[in-house]
Amino acid sequence: MPRVASLTNVAVFVYAGDHAPSHFHVLGPDTDAVIDIRSLRVTRGIYTRRDLAEAIAWARKNRRLLLAKWRALNARG
Repeated sequence: MPRVASLTNVAVFVYAGDHAPSHFHVLGPDTDAVIDIRSLRVTRGIYTRRDLAEAIAWARKNRRLLLAKWRALNARG
């Protein structure tokens, strides 16, 4: 489970062999959420507002990196 980033209270992960659509996981003491890379919307999970805001702000600036990691770890065929 490759850690892509460590933020103040949470970490961002992209898992290998994961299901579509492209997404990332945000994990921390009070947060366990899945966020769609393209829309930056939470698709499931629990989170604090502070953790989610920081993760979304980071993802907005690093969307290309997230998509590249997703493609590298989830190439089909």
